[in-house]
Amino acid sequence: MSNSPRYYLHGDEAEDSPETYYCKKCDVFFSKDHFEKPCGGETHFKIYHRHLDNVAASKKHVTIFRPAQAKNISHIF
Repeated sequence: MSNSPRYYLHGDEAEDSPETYYCKKCDVFFSKDHFEKPCGGETHFKIYHRHLDNVAASKKHVTIFRPAQAKNISHIF
């Protein structure tokens, strides 16, 4: 476990609220249905990959904590 706060990647399931998933674009947790349609004119696939790129770039400067086995629904988009 880390002292850093839990970091949620786009599509990660909430640890304290199963069946709700984080939307980076909205900065809110939603049910799976939210991820089946575009969000703010973008596909969730595009949001997810942009978020991954941003995390990779920021890891050089910031320490984040995300469990290695974090549940994510990226397979649906």
